[in-house]
Amino acid sequence: QFLGSRIRQDLNNENSTRLDYKGREIYELLQNAEDAKAETVEIILDTRENLLSISNMGDECLSFTEEGFSSIMMAGTSPKQLSKQSYIGNKGLGFRSIRNWSDVIRIHSSGVCCEFSSDIILEYWENKIKSNLPSDIIKQHEDFAQTLGVKHPMAILAIPKVRKDNDSSYTTKIDIKYKPDCIKSIKEQID
Repeated sequence: QFLGSRIRQDLNNENSTRLDYKGREIYELLQNAEDAKAETVEIILDTRENLLSISNMGDECLSFTEEGFSSIMMAGTSPKQLSKQSYIGNKGLGFRSIRNWSDVIRIHSSGVCCEFSSDIILEYWENKIKSNLPSDIIKQHEDFAQTLGVKHPMAILAIPKVRKDNDSSYTTKIDIKYKPDCIKSIKEQID
């Protein structure tokens, strides 16, 4: 029962937070670069591949740590909250805004790539979760996801696929495989 409630709570929180920050996606990512003491930020918009990449060359000490990656997965647990340094963002919520544009997000930092996507969540749901929940609870989750207008019954930012990443041309790079209908909003915010 607890697992089912937690899954539903995470999905609801991710959905409501992304909507709360709608229209601030680029701003939130730039704030994160500022918090990392980035001297340069590069934004690349590839309209052929529907890919928005934001890279920064910030302080290596301020690249993503294990706690930083965890704060993406669990809202409100940012390690910035515990720091004595002053940060623009410290709750770990603004990053969730990019979910408005995408169901596929990759964070490259600290020698790893954490990928989040609806496909990863759907695979996890089918292979790990459904076998541990009663069928009535599964149906509740799937119905709840439908009421939110999403096809995945779990928060996308809850479960990443992690792999080694040895590209050192940036401190942190975020790749957003955006939905084609979001291009106008992306261009407006970049401008």
